[in-house]
Amino acid sequence: MVVFIILCIVILLVVCGYVLFTQQKCWIQHTLPVNQDTSSLPLALTQLANWPNWLPWIRYDTKADVMVKKADSSYPYGQITFSSQHLGTITCSPRQPLNQLPLSLLVASDRLFYGDLHITIDLIDSEEGKRLRLKANNRLPFWRRYHHTQQLNQLYADLKLMLVQLHSTFEPSQNTTLSFTALDCQTLSNMDAVTRPFIVSEQHMSQIMAMGFQDLTAILGPENPPAGPRFALYDTADLSHHYFVGRLGIPIQCFTPCEAHPERLVFKGQYARLKYQGSYEYLGLAWHVLKMQCLSRGLKKHPRRPSLEIFDVSPHDTNEELQFITVLNTPIH
Repeated sequence: MVVFIILCIVILLVVCGYVLFTQQKCWIQHTLPVNQDTSSLPLALTQLANWPNWLPWIRYDTKADVMVKKADSSYPYGQITFSSQHLGTITCSPRQPLNQLPLSLLVASDRLFYGDLHITIDLIDSEEGKRLRLKANNRLPFWRRYHHTQQLNQLYADLKLMLVQLHSTFEPSQNTTLSFTALDCQTLSNMDAVTRPFIVSEQHMSQIMAMGFQDLTAILGPENPPAGPRFALYDTADLSHHYFVGRLGIPIQCFTPCEAHPERLVFKGQYARLKYQGSYEYLGLAWHVLKMQCLSRGLKKHPRRPSLEIFDVSPHDTNEELQFITVLNTPIH
């Protein structure tokens, strides 16, 4: 009897701790400035058939089935269904006419997130002018609340990507026009390079990289021109806490002695790859897309091999952000 009472007390304490120290609700908000006249909404928003151009989940599996249902008695404003072998089924249903803001959406998924996701798209006034705002929230089922952090990170990236792609329909610009192209998995060629370590926590990533590459170029001097595109190796990349540890590198061939010390970089195994074209501001979203594409193809990231960014077209080649091309490589097994 005593053992039974103790067991009941332990279970009660565990349940109380679970209730007190886990969160039920996920809430996300993103905004971007809109400078042009917003009196008329873009066709990408007012016509349901154009929604796949900015819904984020379409980018994760290029082989998924996308079905657009016209308005009927069950769905007064239509519905979009996204079906993927590994990502499951996602449905997106407008809750009101598409020709007015704010616009509310109801999104449901059987694998990517728990509970119905409620999204609101609207335009708000700020001190700087009009801003396009996207708000979203969902409630986790009781026994799924321990997934709160994972769920919040997933929704944060999904909805950020949604906002950026939707923003480009309101106001096409170099900054928010992004392109993602899935590449075949392959092994990477070994290379000789000079590298230097970097750590980013509170600083802007682009500033740290620019200074790092400037230092490497200065050390190499004009006698050692780059033998290929610059790159960054990541040993640690925590997007949610903006913490990155790795090395910046410049490949070399015929090395003329200088202060730099070249090393041989050996890449083992297969890498999943993604070509990203667009501003460095959204490189984090590109890594999220690659992660989700791996998930959609049943690929698992290798925990002990570094990831690699190769800057095929960078600020060293052009000043136009729209022309920046970065190939992302993540190790798989």
